[in-house]
Amino acid sequence: MAIIAHASIGDSNRIRNGVAGDQTGKEVCKRSWYNKPWSCVIRFTDPEMRERVAKCMEMAADNNHIGYDQNQRNTLLNKARKYNYDVSKVAENCETDCSALVSVACMYAGVPESALTLHGNCATTRTLRQILKATGEVDIFTTPLYTSKSEKLLRGDILLKEGSHVAVVVQSDNSNPYTLTRKEMREGAFGESVKWLQWSLNRHGANLVVDGIFGKQTKLAVLLFQKDHSLVQDGIVGPKTLSALKR
Repeated sequence: MAIIAHASIGDSNRIRNGVAGDQTGKEVCKRSWYNKPWSCVIRFTDPEMRERVAKCMEMAADNNHIGYDQNQRNTLLNKARKYNYDVSKVAENCETDCSALVSVACMYAGVPESALTLHGNCATTRTLRQILKATGEVDIFTTPLYTSKSEKLLRGDILLKEGSHVAVVVQSDNSNPYTLTRKEMREGAFGESVKWLQWSLNRHGANLVVDGIFGKQTKLAVLLFQKDHSLVQDGIVGPKTLSALKR
């Protein structure tokens, strides 16, 4: 089952006039996907942008300085702006709401703040779809396969119920559970990034044990993948091979 992150509800189940910061640990949180149903799924076509949207939402859910309050919805933006929208660095209590938080996540992914704000006010659930569509960076899905089920969702997908709520998928059935931190890997490498590589190769037809060790079987799987994708067959996972794996 997919996991989503969202700004949910203020302290004492209020949407306004709460105490700044996450007083309950659930004002901004992660939870299992649910069928609202959603109006649409908004997906950045660039995998790196999707990843940054998801990462920002995770950081917000883990930062108890960030709470929920519609009357103070832009105070997170005001704090995060000086950190290039890296909400993990916000160390003063502030507030957001569901659409203001997703707006900040999109800014962290590279969408200009000027596109997502009007007179200092973040996009709302009524305006977010058209604003993101106008960037030319997204695909929008409206069929029940996307809006009422979780199987086709990807990490970083934005789930929007217009006029009501918005959340972001941070873990899906199709999302790599491991973290990629290396720009190049070759035989002899080990660690979390190699697990990411092995999991990704398995999605493309390999049958590797995901043990984080770049051995001979992993190198063979890399060579076969490179051959299938018309890449230089050197067994080294560099930028071009990584890009193909992400696609």
